[in-house]
Amino acid sequence: YESYFEDGETPYPGDKFPVNNNINEYSEESNIVCIKNKKTNVKKWLDLTFNVLLEQNSKKKLGVFTIRDITMERFAKEKIRESEDLLQKILERLPVGVYIADKDGKIVKENITAVEIWQGKKFIELNKYAKRKGINSKTGKPLNDEYWAMERAYRNGEFSKNEEIEIECYDGTRKYILSSAFPIYSKKGEMINAVEVNYDITKLKEDEIEIKNLNKELNNNYEQLSILNKELEAFSYSVSHDLRAPLRHMQGFSDLLKKHIANSIDEKSSYYIDKISASAKEMGQLIDDLLVFSRIGRSEIQKADVNLDLLTGEVIYELKQEIKNRKIKWNIQKLPVIKGDYFLVKTVIVNLISNALKFTSEKEVAIIDFGYKENENEFEFYIKDNGAGFDMEYYDKLFGVFQRLHTKEEFEGTGIGLASVKRIITRHGGKVSAEAELNKGATFYFSFLKN
Repeated sequence: YESYFEDGETPYPGDKFPVNNNINEYSEESNIVCIKNKKTNVKKWLDLTFNVLLEQNSKKKLGVFTIRDITMERFAKEKIRESEDLLQKILERLPVGVYIADKDGKIVKENITAVEIWQGKKFIELNKYAKRKGINSKTGKPLNDEYWAMERAYRNGEFSKNEEIEIECYDGTRKYILSSAFPIYSKKGEMINAVEVNYDITKLKEDEIEIKNLNKELNNNYEQLSILNKELEAFSYSVSHDLRAPLRHMQGFSDLLKKHIANSIDEKSSYYIDKISASAKEMGQLIDDLLVFSRIGRSEIQKADVNLDLLTGEVIYELKQEIKNRKIKWNIQKLPVIKGDYFLVKTVIVNLISNALKFTSEKEVAIIDFGYKENENEFEFYIKDNGAGFDMEYYDKLFGVFQRLHTKEEFEGTGIGLASVKRIITRHGGKVSAEAELNKGATFYFSFLKN
C-alpha cells in the first residue's frame, strides 16, 4: 500500500503515523489517511486513532491503535455535498424567487431571483418573513404576517398555489407576484422545512391593464363607429332617394326638351342638351357605385363554398354583350373551390374581368389569363391581360375610390371597381396587388385564405 494525506494526492510520510510517535506521555491522536493498493490502484480512507493508556496496577503504558474504514462515509458526504451544490446551482438559475425556511420559519436558503424581486435582503437578514407589505389582489385586503403563504406552510402545514399579491418592495417600488408555498416532511412525518416560490408577474399585469384600457377604448370607438354607421345609412338613404329624383328630372326634362324643339334646334344646342343628359346619367351611375361600395364595407360576410370555375363561366356569359364581335383568347385554368361570400366573390371576378375586357378593347386580339397557385394557407389568383396597362409610378392611386389612371375619353368608368375589389379581398383576409407596363398589359393578384 501507499499512504497519502486526506486529499488522496499528497504522500503521507511514515514517521507521521501516530504509532511511531513517542509514547512516554499519555496521548491520543487521530488522523485521516488515504491508502492506495499498488496492484489495483483502489483507494480507501481510514480514520487512524492511537491512544496511550496507563495500566493502574502495573503502571505500564499501553498503546491502543484503532483503524476505522470511513471510505463509504466519505463518499456519502461527498454525494451530499455535490447534491447541495447542484441544488444551489439550480436555485440560482431558476426564473422564480425561492425561499427555504426551517420548521420555525427561519430562512436557511434563498436564490438571487428572490432578492431581485423584493429589491433587497432586508427581511432575509432578519431570518424571518416579517414586516412584508402586500395586498391580496383577489380580496383587496392588506396581508398580515400570519396570512403570507410561507407562514401558513410552516405553522399549519398548509399548501397554497398561485396567490396573486401586490407587494411593496424594500426600495418602495410596487410589483405583482404569484406566491405559492408548501411544507416538506421527513420520512417520520415530521415537518422539517417550508418552501415559498414567488413568480414576478408585474409585466404581465401591466400588459393586462393596458389590454383592458385598449379594450375600453375599442368599445368606445365601436360605439362611435356604430353612430357613424347609422349616420352613413341615413346619408345613403338620402343619396338613393333625395338625390336620384333631381337627377331623373334633369335627364327626363332634357330628353323632353330635345324632342320639343327637335325641328328648330341647332347643332350646338343639341350638344348641350346631350351633355346635360349624359352628365345626369353619369352622376346616377356614380351614386349607384358609391352605394354598392358602402354596402360592401357594411354587409355581413356569409361564407360558403364557391366554385370559381362555375362562377367564372357564369360571369363571362353575363358579359357576352361586351365581347360580341371581338377576338378574345381565354387562358383559364381549372379553378378551385374556395371559402367566401358568393355575392362578394362574384363582384371581384366581375370587376377584374370587366377591366381586362375594357382595357384590351383596342387590341386586335385580346389575351386574358386567369390562373392560380396554391400554398399551405391560401390560394393566390391572378388575372392577366395584354391591354393598355398603366404607369407603375401611379400605383398608390390604383385601389383608391374615384381614382383613375386613364382619362374618361380613353376608357369609361367611375373609379369605384378596384376600390371595391380591395375592400372585398381584405374583408376575406386576403391581399390584392397589381403590376403593369404601359401599353403592354396588366396583371392583378388576389388571394383567399383556405380556412
